[in-house]
Amino acid sequence: TVESAPRAPSYKPRIGMTMSEVENSGWGAPDEYNRTKLTTRYGKTECWFYPRYNRSLCFNDFDRVVTISE
Repeated sequence: TVESAPRAPSYKPRIGMTMSEVENSGWGAPDEYNRTKLTTRYGKTECWFYPRYNRSLCFNDFDRVVTISE
């Protein structure tokens, strides 16, 4: 018997997800990310960029998604 390759998750990132959950989502690892922690109303954030989806998302100090932008 031939085993099929595992299928990639089809769910999209959502507000409140962890970095790990986003990496395991249908979007996968980011194409680019801002290593510099930015100070915003959410505290210090790290932003990931997905040009292939024309989207970016930012995480707070607790590694949770706080924004998803076009």
